[in-house]
Amino acid sequence: MTEIFTSAFWAQYGFLLAAGTRDTLTMTIVSTVFAYALGLPLGVLLSITQPHGILPRKGLNRVLGWIINVGRSLPFIILMVAIMDFTKLLVGTKIGIRGAIVPLVISAAPFIARMVETSLAEVDAGVVEAAQAMGASPFQIIRKVYLPEARPRCCWAAPFPLSRFWHTPPSPVRWGRAVWAIWPSDTAISAVSLP
Repeated sequence: MTEIFTSAFWAQYGFLLAAGTRDTLTMTIVSTVFAYALGLPLGVLLSITQPHGILPRKGLNRVLGWIINVGRSLPFIILMVAIMDFTKLLVGTKIGIRGAIVPLVISAAPFIARMVETSLAEVDAGVVEAAQAMGASPFQIIRKVYLPEARPRCCWAAPFPLSRFWHTPPSPVRWGRAVWAIWPSDTAISAVSLP
């Protein structure tokens, strides 16, 4: 373990470690941005088309719910292989950083959509009814009521869809009376207390 701190190690492997870290951060940041760009509108659409939503559309809600459930249940490696041709069509390559971003986005977007839907479901119905009573359009309700009210919950839950990028299942850990779900990775640990 001490050989990691020698200058010979850094001279030989420092460039590789720096390049790997840069590539990992690039894939994670770009995938996160695009996954949120895709997952946020999907989650909002899923929430507002529910039977008690502001634009109820039962058929659309069922189809979106099914797509999101299938997307959440697909293992990443199977998804990556299944969409290789689509990835090549979209970004011009199946491998490398650009080739990994497409499956990462498609894999994480359903988790983000479900997180957004859950966050919007927790918005007080009285606030939404008050906005409707004041004549707000559905777009105004989404922009001025739903999203600002759900922002704290979305920010709190943000690390959990990102654990999809780390490809490591959570490990239950007992600490005191609570059980924590720990998502380990090379760079961070995200935890949540489970009842």
